[in-house]
Amino acid sequence: MRVLTLLGILFYFTVQANGQDIMAVHIQGQVRVCNHGDDETKAKSLNFGPVNANQKLILGQNAVVRFIRKTGEHCEVTKAGVYNISSLNFLKTSESSFMSKLGGFIKSFLEAKHSSESKESYKNTVHAISRGDQMLPILNFPFTGILPAELTSIDFKWTHLCDTCVYELEVYEMASKSKLFSAKTAQKEYKFLNPLQYLLAENEYYWTVRVVNSKADVNAMTFKLAATNEYQLIVDELMQQVQSTDIPLQNLPKTMYIMKSLEEMGFENYAMIYGMKVLEENPNDEMMKVFIVSYYESLLKRQLESQY
Repeated sequence: MRVLTLLGILFYFTVQANGQDIMAVHIQGQVRVCNHGDDETKAKSLNFGPVNANQKLILGQNAVVRFIRKTGEHCEVTKAGVYNISSLNFLKTSESSFMSKLGGFIKSFLEAKHSSESKESYKNTVHAISRGDQMLPILNFPFTGILPAELTSIDFKWTHLCDTCVYELEVYEMASKSKLFSAKTAQKEYKFLNPLQYLLAENEYYWTVRVVNSKADVNAMTFKLAATNEYQLIVDELMQQVQSTDIPLQNLPKTMYIMKSLEEMGFENYAMIYGMKVLEENPNDEMMKVFIVSYYESLLKRQLESQY
């Protein structure tokens, strides 16, 4: 199966997402597409996501492909041969509501805001609000909101236009304003290990990052630890929704569905933590990496624009 670079994958999906309402959600074996009139020997491998309905579908022996429409209809092709995608027979299923929601989530992932432009756009926004060396560190992650109480570590991340600065991360209890933890680093991130030695479930906190030896003010961001097991209960419920459908889904659409559902529920931290866990479990899945990273960058840009 041909290998796409990260940029190539993103470019493909950004182009293909425009105006298409058919999406490939399961690809098994040799599945290719080409334009009408083109030599079929030059057909390209079908990729997960939006599909051009004006193309031909070429299925090899023992190959399987499943499509959905944004409206929830489902189509499965299992017989080797050549098909006009526009002529495929889509059927309503008992899972049409679920599939419609999944289709909407996939489309939102593949829109321009989740493209290769996200990172560059975020950088441009940072430069636009900066004031030279006086710019304060911009806090990135965790986002304002709720964090799982079961975390064994919290990955604090920030942005600052300085390559030689040393930073001090500080974590405070919200109610008492008392400092609970501090650490210095020359990096723009810090892994806070064993946070439950300092933090309690269902309590609110805030964190700051300052440049060591600087007297400038600092930015602060709040977070709250959820009730014990809340995160896992929500994820398990969403996973059950995915598994209850009779239509098999591969790992990427499953991950998209769960992450976007968490985001819709107001749990952006949950969404990112879940996505990073999936990525850790699938380190060689390049397409998963593309979506998780670009999704994170789009959230960063949205957060930054809301603050400034």
